[in-house]
Amino acid sequence: AVLTLAVILDLLPDESSFKKAVYYKMGFGLFDFSTGTAIPRLVSMEEAWRGFKQSPLIGNGIFSANNVFVNPHTGEVTGTAGLVGWLNGLFFQALHDTGMFGLICWFFFFAFFLFQNFNVYRLLPNSIERSMVLGFLGGNIVILVGSQASSVVWISFPFVYWAINLALLQYCKTQLRVNS
Repeated sequence: AVLTLAVILDLLPDESSFKKAVYYKMGFGLFDFSTGTAIPRLVSMEEAWRGFKQSPLIGNGIFSANNVFVNPHTGEVTGTAGLVGWLNGLFFQALHDTGMFGLICWFFFFAFFLFQNFNVYRLLPNSIERSMVLGFLGGNIVILVGSQASSVVWISFPFVYWAINLALLQYCKTQLRVNS
């Protein structure tokens, strides 16, 4: 996946806004405290850790994070790191909102899909179904990585994706039982 992205980026013209954005994020965008996304991410991490320390086992409740910027000198709220209660990154959100219990559940959730896709892929003969399962395996890795940069699981797409993935896995497992 990394090699494919590198080749695609290399083939794009230097004026490409996509290429510039990816290079910015890969370079210093994540650590740019003047114009980048570093401050909201830092606020999210601090709030997640503070919330975890308050209630480490079951968390503080859904969207209970206080992710606002407060001027330390005047006490005024000067902005938010996204929507109030919404932290950048699934695992930060889970750590704050649902504690270790929720964090472990998300780890097992992703592990289930990765493990199931890999096992079915390994058992299938070369076929279109095998290629589709490999695609879903890669897609689950992309969702796992992407969910750490933003809260991608708060929209419906991943859940529809996982439902389709489960249907394909069930179909493939049925075909394996019939053919064996």
